[in-house]
Amino acid sequence: MLKISFNPAFSTLAILGLGLASLASAGNQVQFVFTSDPHFGVNRSVFKEEKNIDSRYANQVMVEKINHLPQASFPADQELKAGQMIGGIDFVVEGGDIANRMEVSTLTQSAAASWKDFENTYIKGLTLQTPEGKLAPLYLMPGTHDVSNAIGYYKSMEPKTDPSSMVQIYNRMMKPAVPLTNENFNYKIHKVHYSRDVKGLHLVFVNIWPDSAERAWMAQDLANIPQGTPVILFAHSAPEIETKYLTNPNGTHNINKDDKFENIVSEQLIGGAKSDDKSSKNERAMANFVKLHPEIKAYFHGNLSMPDLKVWMGPDYDFMLPTFSVDSPVKGEKSGKDETLVSFQVATVDLDTKQITVRECQWNKKPLDKNAPLAWGNHITFDFRQPVAEPVAE
Repeated sequence: MLKISFNPAFSTLAILGLGLASLASAGNQVQFVFTSDPHFGVNRSVFKEEKNIDSRYANQVMVEKINHLPQASFPADQELKAGQMIGGIDFVVEGGDIANRMEVSTLTQSAAASWKDFENTYIKGLTLQTPEGKLAPLYLMPGTHDVSNAIGYYKSMEPKTDPSSMVQIYNRMMKPAVPLTNENFNYKIHKVHYSRDVKGLHLVFVNIWPDSAERAWMAQDLANIPQGTPVILFAHSAPEIETKYLTNPNGTHNINKDDKFENIVSEQLIGGAKSDDKSSKNERAMANFVKLHPEIKAYFHGNLSMPDLKVWMGPDYDFMLPTFSVDSPVKGEKSGKDETLVSFQVATVDLDTKQITVRECQWNKKPLDKNAPLAWGNHITFDFRQPVAEPVAE
């Protein structure tokens, strides 16, 4: 089991109910795959023991490994479905950064070219089926690089903007009556946020991070679900948002090389003026929203390009939210240097026992062995979180 360190001043293990799942029944379960940050348009430093390999190849190999999941078995790790065949997958989530930022210094291809690569590799390449025998749906979110390509950046890019991946993600997930084009896309208006229901589980996908505008939309969405329905929240950014992603609080609030804000999140930095100031006040408002909505049981995100299974306790360490960060197949913080560590996540949710197990699937443990079985890294099971102390409303 993965060990978690808690603030010693906050002894609330009973609130979250951490525990093993070895005795959990098969029950009413939902299974999904989570991956993020494919970063088409750049090279992976080392792959299959060769240097500077096109990201298309790494992503293609990962998708092939994902397609073989149903015939593989989970490890005997005492978690949900331990030692059992994985079987059907209910859906796949791609957490964003489909394109890499088109900075001149990186010689990155356009977002339009990256979307075509993604379409060929993921949309056409994934063949996973649900337990009912249907093609498992693929749910998409935009990433910070997708947004920067659409709205511009404070460093030189070529072309200066290309909203192609944003437009395609929006059209695919929001399904407007009239599909958007690159010419009429407006990032201030066209946000990618939506929800889906899968077997009694409510999935919420937000635009980059749950800022004030996204929380207003979420409040309306959550008000319409039956009481007691568990909710899983998906975002590109971690709960501890990097300040530079917030909107510039200075002057005309624009993107410029002096302030270095990226204006990816519509909410302005609260209580600061620099892109490296702390964003704790913004995070506190988000944390209060989560405390007001105990139906939110877990938070999945990309962006950090590093697998992590933990609890987020907010800036005040006064509640717990199971939080899962996933690796990148191309730009992993650790797996970029050691390709045997590259991973995606497989999650099993048991609606009867009210538990969620997340496992890291290390799909390239033996780079030169095409027939090597999938390997498993860290894993953890959380009980669904329960309401905590009275939160302070915004």
